Amino acid sequence: MAKKTDFKKRRKTPAGAVKLSNRENALFIKTLKTAVVEKSVEGIYSAALRLCLPDAEIVARFGTDGELKSREHNLVALFEFKFNHDLKDRKTLAKILVQTVYYMKKWEKLGLQMPKVILVGDENECFVMLSNVLDQYLRMEGVDWNVAPSQAYLFNREMLNKIVDDEEIKPFVFNVESGDFDFSTVVDKMLDLNKHGPVRLVRITESNIANIFHYFKDNVLKEEMDTNKQVKLFVNILTAEKEHYLQPKVKNVLVTPDGKVKVDSGAFKSFFAHFDSNYSPTEKAKLIQNCDRLLENEKRRRDGAFFTPQMWVEEADKMISKHLDAEWKHNYVVWDCAAGTGNLTADFKFKDLYVSTLNAEEIDIQEQGGINEDATKFQYDFLSEEGIDGVPEKLKKAFESGKKVLFFINPPYGTANNLDAIKKGGSKEGMALTEVNKIMLQENIGASAQQLYSQFLYKIMKLKMKYGNKVVICVFSPPLFLTGESFEGFRKAFLPNFDFKYGMIFQASEFADVASNWGISFSIWN
Repeated sequence: MAKKTDFKKRRKTPAGAVKLSNRENALFIKTLKTAVVEKSVEGIYSAALRLCLPDAEIVARFGTDGELKSREHNLVALFEFKFNHDLKDRKTLAKILVQTVYYMKKWEKLGLQMPKVILVGDENECFVMLSNVLDQYLRMEGVDWNVAPSQAYLFNREMLNKIVDDEEIKPFVFNVESGDFDFSTVVDKMLDLNKHGPVRLVRITESNIANIFHYFKDNVLKEEMDTNKQVKLFVNILTAEKEHYLQPKVKNVLVTPDGKVKVDSGAFKSFFAHFDSNYSPTEKAKLIQNCDRLLENEKRRRDGAFFTPQMWVEEADKMISKHLDAEWKHNYVVWDCAAGTGNLTADFKFKDLYVSTLNAEEIDIQEQGGINEDATKFQYDFLSEEGIDGVPEKLKKAFESGKKVLFFINPPYGTANNLDAIKKGGSKEGMALTEVNKIMLQENIGASAQQLYSQFLYKIMKLKMKYGNKVVICVFSPPLFLTGESFEGFRKAFLPNFDFKYGMIFQASEFADVASNWGISFSIWN
């Protein structure tokens, strides 16, 4: 049995990593020479990094080749591994960095801690660089960030050519096959850049502001106040930071132009050690414009509706395209009947899109923000009737004429007896007592009639049965309707009408302000 390595007794590099022994370094080089595919290269580098940084946690999110976190060194690094690439060639380098920018955009959209260091390697070369040199490309206007990162250089020639010509991007490329190559030197450079390079702060943008606001509300703010005041304080801190400061002599007190506010001082300092607070006047104006969106999202949460993170919207689109119809946005009449402020469909182009929501104010927000400009938008209580008498005539005719209809929805998850919501002061009592709820109870569907999302699905089923045209459901929801005992009656009615096509499940905490101990599913029903 092999002896367990005692990393504490191993030699350290000048930067503080564990130094590879001559044998380990030689084995790293030798093993890389045997690699025949990119995945092998990834595994070999990852193994060597774990030896050098024993506390390293390496995960692969968003389709990347890996993300390394080391608490000991306060390091977050992004990896990109290739096979048989000439890393000294400017165009090859630029293609890889365009891919890296698109990955970093996913971090930025979610308000996550950005990787400060980038490691790129193949079987005979590697380099390390700071990620901040790519910031200007993260802020390029008019970019379609929904493109797959690996293919981004094909669609974004402007970014590709700019990086090729960028004099600031000239990383030193290590030759793995040189006689004196030592992988520990590469790790040392990572740690040195991480330690002495500029602090990597997360920019707050329109894409991630909702998630970041909820972090602020839940972790920094310690005073009870209504949502309007919470949002105002949050945005004012970002746009007028000099007028908002911690009381020097009194702990946990924030001084503001409107008076003193109780906060967690440590969390407040941590917040601004993580998120950028320096914005241009134009950027500040955009942050202020998001106040309405934050207020509206808070109201929707009280009603059991959750803002769908863009990452999962993109994943749902890929899944529908792969497992249902690559041209679904063109081949179907698409209806988001629980649209809210419209983020589920906002970033796509549709031939025939309808978006409806219970609250007319949400339609106003879409109009003001230029969201779903080509769609037919209308206020409509989807659960107020069994049929569709209250919808635009054109949509009604789509059903009557037998057109294919696809429901792309993230319906509210509330019930009439949501005790957690009641405790938080946002009671949902009575909200499930809709016309569809009455119909479900009359048809002996059972306790699941109390669930709003099951009411949406049941109404859609009724429309399919009435009009007989092809109806597809692509829905974000709790997965309980597939397994829960209270949904037995629902399944008996629903499953004879729809076939499960494909799906995924992830932690509910991916939605801001939602606990992590339950799941959210996305499923396609044909």
